[in-house]
Amino acid sequence: MSREDRWSRRRQRVIACCLLFLFAAGPVQSQDDVDDEAAARVRASLEIRQKRNSLLGVIDAEKRATEQLRTLQRELAGAGGRGREAELIVKIQEVDGRLDDLDRNFAEISAGFDPRIFEEEQNEDVDFSSEIRELLGPLIYELRRMTSRPRALDRLRSSISESVEHLSMIERALFNVARLLEQIEDPAIREALLVEQAEWEVRQETARTELAVARQKLDRKENESSSITDTMQGVFRLFFKSRGRNLLLALLITVSFLVVLRRFHVELQKRGPLGRASPSFRSRLFNLLYAVFTVLGGLLVFLIVLYVFGDWVLLILVVMLIMGFVWASKQALPAFWTQATLLLDMGVVREGERLEYGGIPFQIESLGFYTQLLNPALSDGQMRLPLNDLTDLRSRPYGASERWFPTDEGDWVLLGGVLARVIHQGLDGVRVMYKGGALQTFPTADFPGQGAVVLSDGFRVSVTFGVDYQHQAIVTDEVVERMRRFLSDGLGASRHRDRVSKQVVEFQSAGASSLDLALMVDFEGEAATDYDEITRLVNRIAVDACNANGWVIPFQQVTLHMATSTTDPEAVSPGTTSSGS
Repeated sequence: MSREDRWSRRRQRVIACCLLFLFAAGPVQSQDDVDDEAAARVRASLEIRQKRNSLLGVIDAEKRATEQLRTLQRELAGAGGRGREAELIVKIQEVDGRLDDLDRNFAEISAGFDPRIFEEEQNEDVDFSSEIRELLGPLIYELRRMTSRPRALDRLRSSISESVEHLSMIERALFNVARLLEQIEDPAIREALLVEQAEWEVRQETARTELAVARQKLDRKENESSSITDTMQGVFRLFFKSRGRNLLLALLITVSFLVVLRRFHVELQKRGPLGRASPSFRSRLFNLLYAVFTVLGGLLVFLIVLYVFGDWVLLILVVMLIMGFVWASKQALPAFWTQATLLLDMGVVREGERLEYGGIPFQIESLGFYTQLLNPALSDGQMRLPLNDLTDLRSRPYGASERWFPTDEGDWVLLGGVLARVIHQGLDGVRVMYKGGALQTFPTADFPGQGAVVLSDGFRVSVTFGVDYQHQAIVTDEVVERMRRFLSDGLGASRHRDRVSKQVVEFQSAGASSLDLALMVDFEGEAATDYDEITRLVNRIAVDACNANGWVIPFQQVTLHMATSTTDPEAVSPGTTSSGS
């Protein structure tokens, strides 16, 4: 830009300053808004006056710098500049750069913002060394744009600090030059010192102007900061205006695409060959490929929508996320292959077979991304497992006679010889009730290990009863026969007569103190609730039979074996027995 153009621009700026001053003293607005806009009008007037003062300071600094530039140019072109060309050229470039800074300051003060942002946007030419960096360019630019305000504030504070330091140094330099002027009387030196003093005064004025401009910029930037609520509202407004709108639309279109594919797959399962009761290998392979197509298609639709909207920042972020996910999943490829074989019903767990999970047997009802397990013997025996939980399990075929649990709800069982009834069995536990109302709960997986004896399907009461050895001659025939008739009559006279399925009385063994009979009675499962009563009844019938027939019930005998003594003629010979109660 030529010097004439600069002077023309400066004249225009002076006129603009006058117009700003006249505008500040302009007429008052309508009376309807006087009370509300009085403070705003005063603030606007003060701001315009500050701008006018700053603009005048810039113009004055430009005048001084232009005058200094002309002086340096004349000195360079004259005879006094011989031998000092390099020094003068550096000074001229310094003053010329200062004039450019003053021009930018004037434009920023008058416009209210830095006009260089247009130059930055137009001349944005990031030279990256690879295609990956070129793709990351929009992200870097976005981050730079988001952090532009704090970086601008930091630059302004640094500029103010530097200007204050420069002013201090300039004032010290002026003080030193002034002292030399007072002490030196040589005309040549004084003339040079006066020139140097003038240069330092120009620098002082320029530094003051730059300091004032920087402080005004800082004040304006800080005044532009709003409250947290306003900031959040602005962020949301900006987000939903550009990035958020693109993101929401891309998500909406992707979800719609996935819903359509899902509905189409459901219709195929209902009406097509996929809906058969027992899926074939082809249908499983189709379902697996359809799931892969659904995932890849959804990602592709999402990327295409962002590409159509031209939102390269979100597009690059999504691509980077996908690449990171793929890179992180490379170690999981064996697990993916195992799950794929399970989905195709070709793995170690297969549909329709039996497996144990958590110590409980289950039937595999359906095998898919979420597998349905069922234990028909439990009241809440259904369970849904993700496919990943099946990779460490094994299944096997099962027979029709295999039980899914040792008991059923309502069964009477013996737990440690104590009669109890199963009132609930589910995945949460097995609860039993003892006679008298006592309750006990077992973990479902631990209950089979309790050794419960189920009585509800039928049971046997077995009693061992002994008679004295004096009935040895008749015990195997007469005693057994009479005991059988007596047992049959006794049970027939009880209320359990219709529940007896079989009764047996047999000679069992010759014990140490008695001849033992075995009384065995089989009952149907309906009598399980009276198991203890029936046991007592059989024992009572046996005692009544002995009383009626005069059979002696022996008591426990103790046999003493005395050692033989050769010196005692009255010693008891071996084999002598003594019995007592």
